[in-house]
Amino acid sequence: MNKENILIRTGIISAIICASIAVWMKFGFTNIFSVFLPSIIISFGIVWTIRNHLWKMPVFKYFLGNVPNLNGRWKVKTLRHGDKESHNMDVEIIQRWDNITLHFDGDRVISNSTLTCLEKEKNCFRLEYMWTGRFKQEYTHKGDLDGAAIVRCNEDASQLTGKYWTYAENNSTIGSMEFIRNK
Repeated sequence: MNKENILIRTGIISAIICASIAVWMKFGFTNIFSVFLPSIIISFGIVWTIRNHLWKMPVFKYFLGNVPNLNGRWKVKTLRHGDKESHNMDVEIIQRWDNITLHFDGDRVISNSTLTCLEKEKNCFRLEYMWTGRFKQEYTHKGDLDGAAIVRCNEDASQLTGKYWTYAENNSTIGSMEFIRNK
């Protein structure tokens, strides 16, 4: 079960409990639905607001964890192990409090993350992700790609650096990568 489902279920359960207690204390069980529906709507609104907006605000970072905001467009430079020529990609990171997705558009490859994890380390945050992709039209003879990467975030969340691994039929690679946030 992912964090999104946990948040939704937590909202539903808290709404049911709060509404039931409030109605029972005030009216008995006759008017339970007159409080139940507004409680569910309010709970979903609170969860949606936290998930999409409040987690980015400094005041709430203390309560929700000081998670870096990686949202936005990035330039990525990859250097395959043993090569001297790097490849460039544009990446869009879409982040919510409980979810991160990455969309890559490179010189030769288009790919999307399939699994992401943002972990706190001693001095930084580590973003781990798996992805699947396909070569652009002129490279279709190479087949589809799968890969993974581990990158670490600097203090002001303007740069990510780390390693990547790819698997393509007859062409597995490893290398380094650097993300620079577009201004």
